[in-house]
Amino acid sequence: MNKDSQRFGLIIQGPFTSGFKAQKNHIYDCNKSVKFILNNYCQYFDDIIISTWKSEEKKISIDFKEYKNVRLLLLDDPGQPKLNSQEFSDNRLRQYFSSLKAAEQLEQKVDYIMKIRTDFIIDCNKSKNFFLEEMKRKKNLLGQKYKGLICGLEFWINRPYAIKDFIYIGTSREMTNFFQAQVIYKNQRFVLDHNRDWPEGDSILKFLYKKKIIDKDKDLELFGEKYFFPFLPKKFDGSHQVFFDKEFKLWQYALKNYFTVLSHELRSTLEWKGKKFKDFHIKSFLGDDHSHYIKAEKNYISVLRENSMKSKHFYIFKNSLLLFNPNFYKRKFENKFKKQNILVKLFILLIYINVKFRKLLLYIINKKIVRKLFLK
Repeated sequence: MNKDSQRFGLIIQGPFTSGFKAQKNHIYDCNKSVKFILNNYCQYFDDIIISTWKSEEKKISIDFKEYKNVRLLLLDDPGQPKLNSQEFSDNRLRQYFSSLKAAEQLEQKVDYIMKIRTDFIIDCNKSKNFFLEEMKRKKNLLGQKYKGLICGLEFWINRPYAIKDFIYIGTSREMTNFFQAQVIYKNQRFVLDHNRDWPEGDSILKFLYKKKIIDKDKDLELFGEKYFFPFLPKKFDGSHQVFFDKEFKLWQYALKNYFTVLSHELRSTLEWKGKKFKDFHIKSFLGDDHSHYIKAEKNYISVLRENSMKSKHFYIFKNSLLLFNPNFYKRKFENKFKKQNILVKLFILLIYINVKFRKLLLYIINKKIVRKLFLK
């Protein structure tokens, strides 16, 4: 394909019925959102694949023959994987497996891929144009080091490795790489705690790990394996712990070199399971705006340190002499033995002790007992 080509593919992935778990008996017909996307944005894409399970076929009421560039991909449901950690599994493999199968059919035909959910609506044309502008910005920022880009819905300064997965837009190669990583490492967990309600961080780490281990990315090879299994919580506010500059270097690199997020203006055009953005509780889509992303891209630790000074819920040391990451060893042993043996249980205990130690250090710092020892 021509280097200046801008051919776009669209993947609409997921089941054809959905619902909010918190609302009893709530069922949403995803034919409504899929048809809305096709009727309003079909013309902005060169190839569109609806990727779902064979078991969903009877639920589909849309005649895809009405659209010249749309095709249906029916797959066997891979189910939920059994995790080496013996933690609760989730539906991520379903999402990423079906996205991968669609991306594999698009990769050689298009330059960029947008992937959305079947129960999700957003202004696809404006999102597409936003991505293209972001790509220009990243190319100017990175120069010859530019390798590709993935844009997500939103991110949080307060949550490491968190980019919301309702929509992804990216260069076709990196999108395929991202989905491949989730399938390759489907039985593994990378994050400290596997939160079923916030799995995106784990997905991003898998993508970066694949880039290092399999794709042999020279820049990522400079990061030791421990960086890919961070000793970081789901969110910093409320963690009441201390952290170390060094623990954020990989995320800083990823923010600058591989990712970006949509603006709040574009987020406000979304509709999920029939509910418009304005009707959601303010906390539902409370991610930081794109302007904050750019600040974090420049110096994530500086922005995070400002937040820590305001909240007093966590603190960041420049000195890393006390840094120890038992999560790395726990994950490596459970993935090697594919079960929780005595070594894994030992590191579970060390994780518990490490968290308590970090909490104690924060307590001491907040009491200003040894502040001079650790401050610059």
